[in-house]
Amino acid sequence: MKLILSIFFTTLFIFQTTAKPKNYIITKENKEIACELKNFDPSKIALKNLTYLDVNNNFRSIDIRNIKEIRIKNKRYMISEVDIDNTTNSLDKLCHQRRNREFIFSKKRIFLEILVDGGAILYRSNLDRIEKFFYKSTDQNTPKQLLYKKYFLNRPVFYIGSDYAAENNFYYRQLYKNVACLSKNKKMKYPKFNKPSLEKYFERFNTNQCHTK
Repeated sequence: MKLILSIFFTTLFIFQTTAKPKNYIITKENKEIACELKNFDPSKIALKNLTYLDVNNNFRSIDIRNIKEIRIKNKRYMISEVDIDNTTNSLDKLCHQRRNREFIFSKKRIFLEILVDGGAILYRSNLDRIEKFFYKSTDQNTPKQLLYKKYFLNRPVFYIGSDYAAENNFYYRQLYKNVACLSKNKKMKYPKFNKPSLEKYFERFNTNQCHTK
């Protein structure tokens, strides 16, 4: 009996360790396609077609216009053509050269990770491995970028000394206008521009918990 149990658990272990985890493509018709996405890279521009390996190990291709959602383990992605300012906010990489607080947009088709779903949706992009955030409220058809930018102040002529960094927190206006999470005193407590703070803010908004604080 012990030998049989040992063989059973050994076989189960081998199966679990060799079985490939399934990813899913959800079509616009809500059809689930179990597949393997070996070269899926959210840091790159989305091509017109997505290639995948089906359950029979056959390579297939699907037009991204027919894709509603991509599920990889515990993450969900959508593909959208958006206006994006993808400049970095890392002060180490700015090299003290950026002195413009305005945003510069270009239209790109990118992968958006769905962080918070509900009446207001929070997304994250990682194009060129630069983290940005997007949102969509009930009155929007497509995701819009939450706008935040670090820059260096212009130095006066003959200025000698360290540069000073400043921030353009335009996302404050966007949240107040479209996703206002007001307290009992009708005041806004704006989240920091990072994943945990934004996730918590959108979750509170979607669950009507804004007035509790």
